[in-house]
Amino acid sequence: MQFYPNPVSNKLTISISECIQKVTINTVLGEKLKTILIDDLKDFKIDFTNYESGIYFMSLVSSHGEEIIEVIKK
Repeated sequence: MQFYPNPVSNKLTISISECIQKVTINTVLGEKLKTILIDDLKDFKIDFTNYESGIYFMSLVSSHGEEIIEVIKK
C-alpha cells in the first residue's frame, strides 16, 4: 500500500493492491469523523482540506481485512 503525501495539506492519494470497500477517518482520541463507502477501488483520493492540523487514523477495509494507517495533517 502507498499513501502520499504524508504529512498531507489537501488531498491524500491511496494506492493499494486489493480493492477497498470502506474508509473510516478517526481522531487520535478515537472519535469517528467520516466514513466513506468506496466501490471496490484500488486508487483514490481523500480530501483533508477541512480537517485541522493533527494526527488522524484511517481504517481501510477490504475483502482481505482491515488496515489502519496514521495520517498527519499539516
